Amino acid sequence: MRETAKALREQGIVARFDVVPHLWPLSLELANVQIDSSDGGGPALTARKATVHPRFFALMSGKLLIQQIDIEAPHARIVLEHGELRNLAIKLPETKEKKSASPLHLPFDGFSITDGDVDLTIDDVRVQAHQLDLDVTNEDDAERGSSLEIALRAGESYVVRRRDADGTRAFDEDAICSLDARVRLTPDEVSVRRLELHGAADLDPGANTTPACRLSADDPRRVELELNHARMRLPKDGNPPDDASGHVRARAPIAIAARFAKTPDLGGWAGIDADVRLAPGMQLPEVNGKVTAGGVRVEQFHFADSVDADIAIANNVIRSPSTTVKLAGGTVHLKGVHVEPLAMTLGASADIDSIDFAELMRALGVADHPHVAWDI
Repeated sequence: MRETAKALREQGIVARFDVVPHLWPLSLELANVQIDSSDGGGPALTARKATVHPRFFALMSGKLLIQQIDIEAPHARIVLEHGELRNLAIKLPETKEKKSASPLHLPFDGFSITDGDVDLTIDDVRVQAHQLDLDVTNEDDAERGSSLEIALRAGESYVVRRRDADGTRAFDEDAICSLDARVRLTPDEVSVRRLELHGAADLDPGANTTPACRLSADDPRRVELELNHARMRLPKDGNPPDDASGHVRARAPIAIAARFAKTPDLGGWAGIDADVRLAPGMQLPEVNGKVTAGGVRVEQFHFADSVDADIAIANNVIRSPSTTVKLAGGTVHLKGVHVEPLAMTLGASADIDSIDFAELMRALGVADHPHVAWDI
């Protein structure tokens, strides 16, 4: 303990912990772990207990092979600015590009975190994750490297991002209400067996406006993401991914686009529930499923109370055999929608039923009190 603490101090790290060895099962336990920060803030790391289980017979033969690492109730605070660690007085090693990367071999068979908390700040983005449970199982191949089976669960967490919007400071304060993921990572591909994320997006640029997690079903701030039986082959030599497939269900507010580009005032939400496949040589992925939306608005123009469309994308052509739009008290049925985005062409036919002209004038922002009646 004394020698370890001395070596850490020489690197600018002040750490305190108790060491408890266990003979059976053979393990080394670090209790009451605390690493102080160098920026005057709270500790960089605290943990109730961290236990390392080495392989007994490997240790007897002079090899250190770790069977399991268990960490209970860790609380980590990490501050990164321009790629440099600011809350610990250590210098991160510079990464150098390698022409031929050797396989990654991790030195453990299993790794787990129970009831963890992470406070991570990277420049203008702060992530506060609570009630983290992480289980990692490692299968090591001598030639290909490590393959990981990862299970991650998180409770109510928050993501805060500061940005400039029209010369003023804006704050995006989103809530991640729940996260449950099961992922397999091999040297060649990523497989998402299950991923479920439910959250709430902050549409108010002011500070301290994080939305609550209990939102109604029609609230445009609801965020949902589900991936099932999804896989993506890892690209080589820095190329973009070109081989992926899976089922995706997602929903997000339309107004979130204002965070990434200058847009007019937007309202409503949009979602997709579809099977997606991308293969090498495709310009657009193949998609087969449904697109839904609600409360679609641009400035004062209300274009749709709801949208329900069957959609299929194949051979760079977007088709919708049936699209139903609720608008101004009536219904618009679109049939044979045919869009070729790469060729900039489109076509469709429409049946309009029971739209109230006065409601249409109000929805499109023409007049709040129209004096003309017209049955369409």
